[in-house]
Amino acid sequence: MLNTVAIIGMGLLGGSLGKDLIARKLAARVIGIVRRPEAVQECLSAEAVHTATLDLSAIASADVVVLAAPVATIVRQMTDIAPYVRPDAVVTDMGSTKGAIVQAGESALGGRFVGGHPMAGSHKAGVSAARVNLFDGATWVFTPTERTDPKALEKAVGMASAVGARTVCLNVEDHDRIAASVSHMPHVVAAALTLAIDRLADGDSRFQDLAGGGLRDMTRLAASPAVLWRDILSANRENTITALSAFAEELTRAVEAMREDDDIESLFDRAAEARTHLVRE
Repeated sequence: MLNTVAIIGMGLLGGSLGKDLIARKLAARVIGIVRRPEAVQECLSAEAVHTATLDLSAIASADVVVLAAPVATIVRQMTDIAPYVRPDAVVTDMGSTKGAIVQAGESALGGRFVGGHPMAGSHKAGVSAARVNLFDGATWVFTPTERTDPKALEKAVGMASAVGARTVCLNVEDHDRIAASVSHMPHVVAAALTLAIDRLADGDSRFQDLAGGGLRDMTRLAASPAVLWRDILSANRENTITALSAFAEELTRAVEAMREDDDIESLFDRAAEARTHLVRE
């Protein structure tokens, strides 16, 4: 069992981690660090923490500190937390991109910082959307470098495994390149698809009447928090543009395939085969 875990940023991911740590009795004490006074009671009502505070110095008692704010905020927080982090404490994060975060973390905290990214979430935001078991079966990536303390990595990986995640280690560059394709690009595609259909609908309510589960599934990501995705895509801009360029090429091929029935069938056959290589059911 961990002694005290401090989570800075009590949204969906931070709140779900707190709920899991408490429900599974993995930490004797979970402290939530929040920005708004009203968020203190929200965290307590959600049973995501044992205590919540606006006081950043509360992390001084933690043996693990988790940064779960938006990407740009995490980068800024590294220097803010450095004076309060215990010398023997481990610091990790839950940011969706790793380049700038790992650079800032190691600059401020050295080898006790371990970059992390749980590949779990929802289009819903806030601690009210947090839930136990969010990380069950999810991939939780860590991005150790040559500076990373092996004991710090072991503790961060152990915490992620204990809440049900499947842990993977990648270098920073590979993480950001792969995440651009499998996570960041789909959000942009969902947003563009939603806007295209809305333009075609032009206020015609019959589009909504006919919209089924397939459209809900494909456009769900378009409802994700705009500020969160502004930060993620800004931090991983070039990798995501490269991925979107590949998608644009395939979309052009798909349009061409629409001209012949055999080509349409081939398109879906090839896509079904490709999906078996990409998605674990």
